[in-house]
Amino acid sequence: MKNNDDLFQLIKTLSEEEKHFFSVYASRVSAKGDSNYVRLFTAIDQQDVYDENIIRKKFQGQSIERFLASSKHELYGVILRSIHAQYEESTAEARLRQLLHYAEVLAAKGLEKMARQQVAEAKRLAEKHELLAYLPEILHLEFAYMSGEDREQQEAHSERFLKEYQDVIKKLENLAMYERLNKQVRFITQNIAYGHSTDHSAIDDFLRLPEIKDETGPKSIMARYFFHQIHALCAFNKRDFEGTYVQSKKVFEMSQQYPDILQHDTSRYISLLHHYSNACSATGRLDEMRSVCKWLRAVKTNDQRLIARIFQYAVNAEYNILLVEGNHQKAEVLAAEVEKKIATSQPHMERVFILAICGQTAYVYYLLEQYNKSLRWLNEALNQTQVGHRDDITLSLRILEILLHYELNNHDLVDYRLKSLLRYLSPKSERFVAEITFINGIRKITGVTSREQLKALLVKTREAVCNVFEKAPATKRTLAHFNLLAWLNGKIDGVPMRDRLVFREEIKTEGEKA
Repeated sequence: MKNNDDLFQLIKTLSEEEKHFFSVYASRVSAKGDSNYVRLFTAIDQQDVYDENIIRKKFQGQSIERFLASSKHELYGVILRSIHAQYEESTAEARLRQLLHYAEVLAAKGLEKMARQQVAEAKRLAEKHELLAYLPEILHLEFAYMSGEDREQQEAHSERFLKEYQDVIKKLENLAMYERLNKQVRFITQNIAYGHSTDHSAIDDFLRLPEIKDETGPKSIMARYFFHQIHALCAFNKRDFEGTYVQSKKVFEMSQQYPDILQHDTSRYISLLHHYSNACSATGRLDEMRSVCKWLRAVKTNDQRLIARIFQYAVNAEYNILLVEGNHQKAEVLAAEVEKKIATSQPHMERVFILAICGQTAYVYYLLEQYNKSLRWLNEALNQTQVGHRDDITLSLRILEILLHYELNNHDLVDYRLKSLLRYLSPKSERFVAEITFINGIRKITGVTSREQLKALLVKTREAVCNVFEKAPATKRTLAHFNLLAWLNGKIDGVPMRDRLVFREEIKTEGEKA
């Protein structure tokens, strides 16, 4: 292993339970009870930042120090084997692969009856969880291990094998088609999803495909899952949020009806809960959304990536609920939780959710008039890169940045940020008319000290923004991320922005959340 901190990073991801299991496992696999694996593991685990020189000094003159590179390489392998041993039966797929391996071992020893028992259990597991991809191999093994049967039994078995095999292949082909269509529609909608385009003709053409129109087309539970996911995505991109909700709820109800198929894959289950939560948010069903958050938080997993996804999805949804309800005190409590947990979750989080959650936290502190805290979180959000497809969120955060500097009387920075933002928006002016109108209004009030003059300029800006919304209702999507009207109304009335937030009706209009 190279002189780097890969081993250190692996060790630092282990839970206390995994570390204990490693200690027991390493003591069993070490030659003659040699504890070098455990000693090196413990020394590295005690470091907060990896420093190989300290490790060399600790084991100076010992075999660990003389062969440190190979010792690290061996320890890395032992840790991976330990993790595999700990979780080798933790998923249906892992258990199924194990059964098939056992069958091969037994068959190689001439114990075909025992091998058939392993194959039968593998088949039961594959059918229970609808793991169709494994069934052709299982059926082949069933056929191969029937040598002990008489001729009549073999003929009957052959007929059954051919029928089952044909049925499985048809289902696999059908499932592969819907998986392909699911990927295809995501490519079609990627420019529409966040307001990059309003041309729905490609979606309309896609929805006319016979496989998409016919609800009886899917031949398996997983194919039905993809069918409804496809329709939910198409509905969302056409701004048919009620249709999105109907399809997302169908997927959720399927997951409750067929938990062995749609819940055993934790990653898929988390994703479908997230999509259902978004659909509830888009249609203002806050009570349902709150229930989905509880289901998300209740998911159990040891996978650090999935733990981070649960955190990002749940926090994102809970922020949306609390901000819609105007419950800023609970939002502040949630912000404190984010502050505690985001450091451990962030390495495994998607950048767009780091952007969204840090941005939401900044927004909460802005509403609470804790401007310095808000600015700190905002900078963390704006430091995220490679999320260009979510320039709707980025734009709302850059507007928030300008308003924060306005509140902090940093007028030079306000002027600089305004010019920079207008340059950024210049090639996108058709998509962000409301935002540009608002920003031009802010330029006029910078440095104005007269209350009457300020109020008059704010009223004019509000009228201009409302005029944009009236002519192009789709532009109201900006209110989902930052409510420009609430800010203007607060300034005009001389009250905090949070006192002018009225989301319940607006959310049904725009319905767009991070």
